[in-house]
Amino acid sequence: MVIAAHLDFSPTLEMNIEAVLLSELVKQYPTHQFVFFYTGNPPSSFIKNNRACSIQVATKAQPIYIYHIWSWFSLPRLLKKYKVDIFVNCNLLFNKYIHIPQVLFYSKQFIPQNKKRATKIPDFKNLAIAFTEKYFIASSNWAVPEEKLYETGYPIAEGFAAASWQEKLSIKTEFTAGQDFFISIINPQNKNQAIKVLKAFSIFKKRQKSAIELILVLKGMLIEEAVPEFHLYKYRQEVSVQPWIGEAQTNRLLAAAFAHIAVSNFIEVTDALISLSCKVPVIVLDSERFQNLFKQAAIYCQNEEKSIADGMMEIYKNELLQQTLIENSQEITIFHTLASSCSKLWDAIIKIKHS
Repeated sequence: MVIAAHLDFSPTLEMNIEAVLLSELVKQYPTHQFVFFYTGNPPSSFIKNNRACSIQVATKAQPIYIYHIWSWFSLPRLLKKYKVDIFVNCNLLFNKYIHIPQVLFYSKQFIPQNKKRATKIPDFKNLAIAFTEKYFIASSNWAVPEEKLYETGYPIAEGFAAASWQEKLSIKTEFTAGQDFFISIINPQNKNQAIKVLKAFSIFKKRQKSAIELILVLKGMLIEEAVPEFHLYKYRQEVSVQPWIGEAQTNRLLAAAFAHIAVSNFIEVTDALISLSCKVPVIVLDSERFQNLFKQAAIYCQNEEKSIADGMMEIYKNELLQQTLIENSQEITIFHTLASSCSKLWDAIIKIKHS
């Protein structure tokens, strides 16, 4: 069987979930052929570590109408040239000009503005839809048969585990003078949450009078961009502001944290899942999406300072709750392993081939 996909390597994405899963499938199923058409600039590991035929179809991002023209006319010819049996479509739009079975794979939230139009996806016989979160497809109001839906989860690589006592001490000595710490990761999309987290930390410190500190990891910005008056913040000496210098350091900090505060609709879900894999409790917003994702493995709060501080207090004071959250997290992290996600995407590919 020949399986093809079109992958877009955007510089704004830290992790291309489609590329991770498909590259893993290449390794797992060497008897099948894989052809990857890609745009953008993939990491060197993508080219070196997969045995697929990788073909660059554009060197830079094109206007959307150019992509449409290419996908309508050039892509079907390429699929025919390489004798492709299944096309994994990672671009959010069903391609009616492709007449082989398609798996639409959506790795991020996609809720069409025109819901009536969204229901007009043609014959489901040769179509399956894979989502990292089934919540997204439910929100789109598509009339999709249940047997055509595949929730892959997020492919969290193996190797994330609770840091040892010595490792935690080493990290805390390096970053917070040996003190326990909360951690929050701030990116340009959720930078307004930095002020809320700091205000919640102030409330927590006033109530608890503890030595616990806070680490803010800033992705692609300075603290002044997120918190213009940080120099006036009362507890700034107990806040460690860290620039994001790569996944390795961020993951190291997550593994040693007392708890991860991820109180934004724009959180990187993989960061929160890595925390759970490292047996670190998470505090997230109380929303339908996050309830579906984290179930009984998280503390839920409202998007305001007092509620966030209440969540911090609840975790800090209740050791039994900490253990319960860690135990509940095991079910969540198993669902989101790389092996589990690959298996579910492969199910979608195989079943649509034989439908």
